[in-house]
Amino acid sequence: MDKLCVGVGAGSRVAAADIVAAALAVCGGAPVGVLATLDRKVSEPAFVDAAEALGAVLVGYPADRLAAVTVPNPDDGVATAVGTHSVAEAAAMLAANDGQLVVTKRVTNGVTTAVCIGGTAAVARSVSESVE
Repeated sequence: MDKLCVGVGAGSRVAAADIVAAALAVCGGAPVGVLATLDRKVSEPAFVDAAEALGAVLVGYPADRLAAVTVPNPDDGVATAVGTHSVAEAAAMLAANDGQLVVTKRVTNGVTTAVCIGGTAAVARSVSESVE
């Protein structure tokens, strides 16, 4: 089974446990291969700890790259706050190499998640992209 790429958007006050709970809620027990988000979030302890707890690779994308992705649920409020109309959906799609969005954005306790299907190739590519 392919591992899932979970896109996550959240404010700075979110806890790792909230991110983990939100990711598990949308994945239905399937393994998470990649936790993807806005690039400036990848050094925040909540995101680092959540990725570790999920056994996932944590990757971040700059706002301009996220903004270039066409998503089903763009949000003007998110665009005003971080410079892109989508974090969760766009990050999941990028992490999965523009893979199939199987769960559109969902908000759970202040954490927005979206899920794409992506295999090992998507995980490897995302890791290499996050260090460029």
